[in-house]
Amino acid sequence: ASRENIRHQISEGAQQLAASRGTYEEAFALIIDGKSLAYALEDNTKDMFLDLAIRCASVICCRSSPKQKALVTRLVKSGTGKTTLAIGDGANDVGMLQEADIGVGISGVEGMQV
Repeated sequence: ASRENIRHQISEGAQQLAASRGTYEEAFALIIDGKSLAYALEDNTKDMFLDLAIRCASVICCRSSPKQKALVTRLVKSGTGKTTLAIGDGANDVGMLQEADIGVGISGVEGMQV
């Protein structure tokens, strides 16, 4: 993943959504890994990323760091003005839970490892 490639993919995704004219938005999902997310969360790209993400039916951020989880939560919270809910089951989720308006910690497999 490169900075230019991520900007291009975000732009292309936005064009595909625009071409659907709202009739198929529920069919779009955004999946992004931590390496790509690092570029998507940069100052000159994060607004494009947020605009694309909120127009998709589902967004999956995988292989992301604890800091990235918190930054995505902050971006959605500040960029939309809506109430955010985060649910996590381990220490890697603490920043995200604290950043959200409502943070729910659950007992999961990760938290039970010895």
